[in-house]
Amino acid sequence: MTTTTTTATKVSARDCLLMANDIIVGRNLSIPRLSSLKDINYAFFVHIFEDLFGDDDIAAIVQRPQSRGHEIQLMTRLLAYVSGDLFAIPLDHISPAGLVAGDLVAIHDFLEIIAEFLKYLPEEFTENNNNSNNSRSYRSTVGQ
Repeated sequence: MTTTTTTATKVSARDCLLMANDIIVGRNLSIPRLSSLKDINYAFFVHIFEDLFGDDDIAAIVQRPQSRGHEIQLMTRLLAYVSGDLFAIPLDHISPAGLVAGDLVAIHDFLEIIAEFLKYLPEEFTENNNNSNNSRSYRSTVGQ
């Protein structure tokens, strides 16, 4: 299994998968549990935010990537939206290209920020958006 060393800790693919699945299960998101690091991609991150905040809030960002370069552009827009409109914190240390390329540190850092944010988001918030039928099926965009 791939492991990346940061200044303080080692991050493995397993760590990223555990964190992603904890987010899915902890918030009862309409995303199937993940089994591979390659499942943590643009579509996955989009669906987290669609499930949490509804389709209307993220609709301007959601597109099916046509190429790797296009996916990096879309990931850049998603990070800008999350950084500015949702979290109001800079995410400059997270590289959109790194997320698309499967960089363990970038993926781990973004998942960690999402997980911390969710600790402060009331459970009812997710339940209300999941029940509003705003979210598209995750499986409909997998395999892009």
